[in-house]
Amino acid sequence: MAILIVTDNPALNIGLRSIIISEFDDTLILESDSLQNSLSAYQAGQVKTLVLDAGVADGKDASLLDAFRQCHPDVAVVVHLGDDFQYIYAFIRTGIHALISKKSDAVEILEAIQVAQRKARFIGFDVQQVLLSHIAADPASRELTRRERLIADLLAANVPYRQIAEAAKINIEKISEYRQAIFEKLSVDNNEELAMKLTWQLGKDAKR
Repeated sequence: MAILIVTDNPALNIGLRSIIISEFDDTLILESDSLQNSLSAYQAGQVKTLVLDAGVADGKDASLLDAFRQCHPDVAVVVHLGDDFQYIYAFIRTGIHALISKKSDAVEILEAIQVAQRKARFIGFDVQQVLLSHIAADPASRELTRRERLIADLLAANVPYRQIAEAAKINIEKISEYRQAIFEKLSVDNNEELAMKLTWQLGKDAKR
């Protein structure tokens, strides 16, 4: 099994390698300095996980990442956002498995990789706080509970109900009830309107 690290940041590379080796001592670690170059570094049937640094030159190219995922659907994808939180929705919409940030420690990074390898969804604590805070800043959303705020963000990104249930730690049958309550509180009729409202709020917060 191999893990492919895509970063041009030497410090991040050393840190990720150290964390991965501490838990997966028999894992082959491959390296690439860009997402485009990772396509050639990829070894069919060997790489099981891609850890992408969003800070590389083409790290925020959603179409390129989507192309990689289309070609290699069995590869778990973990994105290290750094502090580029304005790209949260863009990455979630590509269907990546885990989002971590500059503040993620070794324990959280390992958990993200392990969850992603199970093809489940993982959102780092710091990323969750950003998602919760930007929607909470919208006066129309202040009646949402903490769990409703998280579910609203995932619904807006068209995350499958199964993965929303895992992230929110609720029964999948409850998602429809939460969706209806969220739509009523935010005065929207569908996921597209919800996404527009949340993206607008995130963009406004990023300019502050």
